[in-house]
Amino acid sequence: MVIDPKNEVRESAQEVLDFVHFSGYELSRDQLVRLHQKRLIGPVETRYPGGRRGLETTYPLGTAQRVLRIVQLKVTTKKFDEIAWRLWWEGYDIDFTLIRTFLLKGAARWDVRRGMLRRAADVFDGIEGTEGERDLLDELFHKKKTNFPLGTMRRRFRKNEEQYVESARLFVDLMAGRLDDFGPREVSLFEAATGYNFESDIDEDGVDQAGAGAFGMIMECLNSTSTEVAESLDEAELRFTRQFAHFLLQSMSNIGKMMSATYGGTGKGFGLAGTSFEKLSRDPDEQVLAILLLAVFLRNPEIRDNLPEFEERMAQFNGVTFQDYLRLRYLAEAVPGLGKLVTPERMKLAIESEDGMRRHEARIANYRADHADEIDRAIRSRPDLFPKQLPTAEAVT
Repeated sequence: MVIDPKNEVRESAQEVLDFVHFSGYELSRDQLVRLHQKRLIGPVETRYPGGRRGLETTYPLGTAQRVLRIVQLKVTTKKFDEIAWRLWWEGYDIDFTLIRTFLLKGAARWDVRRGMLRRAADVFDGIEGTEGERDLLDELFHKKKTNFPLGTMRRRFRKNEEQYVESARLFVDLMAGRLDDFGPREVSLFEAATGYNFESDIDEDGVDQAGAGAFGMIMECLNSTSTEVAESLDEAELRFTRQFAHFLLQSMSNIGKMMSATYGGTGKGFGLAGTSFEKLSRDPDEQVLAILLLAVFLRNPEIRDNLPEFEERMAQFNGVTFQDYLRLRYLAEAVPGLGKLVTPERMKLAIESEDGMRRHEARIANYRADHADEIDRAIRSRPDLFPKQLPTAEAVT
C-alpha cells in the first residue's frame, strides 16, 4: 500500500495486479487501465516520486478486491455494462449513470417480451400466421435450456400436459390483465378448519381488501411499460428497492432451506425452491425485473411504512481480502514452507467455492499448528501487518 501526499492510504497498480495473480487469475496493466476508462474503478492518481521516469499509479483502498471480483465476473460475461450492474447489485459503489443505462436496456427487453406474451394471449387455433407467437410459450416452458434446479422443475412440470396448458392459460391471462380467475374464493373450508372468521377481511361490498390492493398494484404495473417505470425511478428509490429485493430473495431462499430441512430435499443447501430463488437472483435480467416490480409495490405508502425492519444483505466477497493477501505474501516469504500452500492455483480453488475456502483454511491452520514458533516470530517482526494481539492458529487464514 502507498501513502500519498494527502496522507491517504492507496493501492498501487502493481499491487492490484499482484493481488489478482496471487488469487489465480490473470490481468494485464492495459486491462486494468481499461477498467478505469469504463468507470468500473477509480479515481486514479499518478505521481512521479522518482522523477519523470518514476511514474506511480495508485487507486483507492479496496480497488484490489473490486478488481478481483470484476475478473471473476468476466469469466461469465464480457459486457462491461452488465459487470457494472452486477457490481452495483452486490453493493459496490458504481457511477449511477451506468446503472440507469443498464436498467433502461433491461426494461426495454422486458417490454418486448411482454408485448409478445400479450399477443400470444389473443391467439387462437386456426388463425394463419400466428404459429411463431404460439411457439413463444413452448419456448418459455419447453425449449430454452436451463440448468439445475430450474431444468429439473420444468421437466417435472412437463410430464403433465394438462398442467402445462392450464398454467400457460393463466399466465397469458395475467399478462393480458384478465384477472377474473384470480378473484375471491369461498373460504368456508378454512374457516371450519381454523375457526378464523375470514369475513373480517372483507369490506361491505364483499371485496377482499388485501387482495384488491395487491391486484391494484399489479394492474398499475401492467398498465405501465417497464421502460416508464424504469425512467421514473431516482437513485434513492433504486438503492432502497435493491436493498429490499436482497432481503426478500434471501427470505424466500431461507423458506426453501427450512422446507428442505424439515421435509427432506435435494441436499443442495437451500432445497429445490430455495436454490431456484438463489439461481434467479444471480441473473441480471431477473434482477432488473425484480427492481421494476418491487419499485411499484414500494411506492404504496401503506406497504412501505409497514415493512418489517431488515438489514441490507449484499453479496459477500468470496475470497482473501487484500489485507490478508499482504499478510500471506509476507509469511510465504518469511516461512518458505508456507508458500507451497498459497500458490495461485490453490488460491483460485479456495476463492471459487465455499468448500475450497474451508479446505484452504484447514491447511493453513494445520501448518500453523506444526510451525507455531516460526510463524509467531515472523508475525512479531511485522507489527504493521499484524495486530498486537497474536491470533490463534485457527484465525490465521
